[in-house]
Amino acid sequence: MQYPVFICDDDQNQIEQTKKILGAAEMILSDDEEIEFSIASATDYMGAIDYLKKHKLDGGIYFLDVELGGDTEEDTGFDLAALIKKRDERAQIIFVTSHADLSLITFRRRLGPIDYIVKTSDLDKFRQMMVKTVEVAIYNLHKFNYMKKMTFSYKIGRQTRNVNIDDIIYISTTITPHKLLMILTTGEMQLLKLSNLLCK
Repeated sequence: MQYPVFICDDDQNQIEQTKKILGAAEMILSDDEEIEFSIASATDYMGAIDYLKKHKLDGGIYFLDVELGGDTEEDTGFDLAALIKKRDERAQIIFVTSHADLSLITFRRRLGPIDYIVKTSDLDKFRQMMVKTVEVAIYNLHKFNYMKKMTFSYKIGRQTRNVNIDDIIYISTTITPHKLLMILTTGEMQLLKLSNLLCK
């Protein structure tokens, strides 16, 4: 299976190193299924924004440098992550940085990264951390896909609600036009408009 990967780091050498590690990860993690990464990169915030506007990624794995040029006040990897989360609901964010003390910001901003990898001169340790984190990202994407398949989604106004497929006994039409009745193991529910159903 192919996974889109996007790397944003102001150090081109770091980008190349990450690409090499991902090449090794393809072989290491291809036990149950063949894994391939489709990799794109940018060296600054605006380059990343430009790429992400032109290419809509779905279920992407993102390696983001936090500093992006040393300015931690604006146009950072954190800002980029916030934008990515809005555009890709399955995004797997991985921060790569040389400053361990910045990790608390990810929690304050509720960015939900799957890991925060601190750059180290110990290449073997860094490679192991990267491969392990990619493995977690792939697992998360598989789990997300499975949950989507097992969920019936519908809208009430602007709110999307999800029902586990196993909880649905049946869905039937009603005498009222454009209404459905959903019988669940926990009770019943009327779906007001057919147009509000989301096909997943």
